[in-house]
Amino acid sequence: MIHLIEFLHNNFKDISITVSSQYKKRLNTPWAPTTNESDNKKSIFIGNPYEIMSEISKNHSTTRIFLGIKESYPSPDLRILNDIFLLPIFEPSTSEELILMLYFTIKFSEITPLSSIIIIPEKIDTINFSHSLNYENWINEIVQYLPDYKNFYTLNFTSRIKLLNELSNILPFNEFNSVADHSLGIIACGEVCNEIEHIRNFPYSLLKIKQYPVSVQQVESIFYSCDELLILENGIPYFEMRLRGILGIGMRTRGKLNHIVPENTKINREILSFILNFPLT
Repeated sequence: MIHLIEFLHNNFKDISITVSSQYKKRLNTPWAPTTNESDNKKSIFIGNPYEIMSEISKNHSTTRIFLGIKESYPSPDLRILNDIFLLPIFEPSTSEELILMLYFTIKFSEITPLSSIIIIPEKIDTINFSHSLNYENWINEIVQYLPDYKNFYTLNFTSRIKLLNELSNILPFNEFNSVADHSLGIIACGEVCNEIEHIRNFPYSLLKIKQYPVSVQQVESIFYSCDELLILENGIPYFEMRLRGILGIGMRTRGKLNHIVPENTKINREILSFILNFPLT
């Protein structure tokens, strides 16, 4: 098990890696070089939401991978950058998912002009990665859309959204598991998915969200098959607000906005047990 920064420097020597001053402050290791110099145009930037917003705004057309620190309110939720910049955003729940998403986004940046944002889970400062990587099938499916991706910044807003929705459908990071009981469906985002994974015999239909934007088809799969929905996400109720809409349509949706889920508490197994009213195993 090694530190995330060390992993990046050891495994991506041909990529420029920049670590912001804010991220260096939270490191638990004295070994933290600021930049891995490279002549290659590919680059990784690690920083907080404000720093990432600034970096993208300064040069939106430069293709980079951004690793974002997940911070508490009132710091901006990194998922909001999807709405501002129309970029794919990934929210892994484990270190293995983080590395898989990182390898994929680097490959994705080689064939398209799109930058990507990966949210670093709060518990992950060290990396334990042993699984083999298998993302070539995803790349092969994406190839059919390459002409549109290469012209992404000349497309209109609707076409960009459609293309990003297709990307969500191709990649496996948003996953729906249905069960026989349709009285309640759970939508879990990012790290909350990992907490649910530790609950044996989870009794509810579950949509795991680890990539944004989420396609309409993925949301419809649970929205129309369950009587009520419960949204579980750390930070602001970003996805809940978008699912409800401006007028609060879809009142069978539960979450932080109607105080079913504690607003300023990180969701763990104890919180899940309290919300869903079943004992921990």
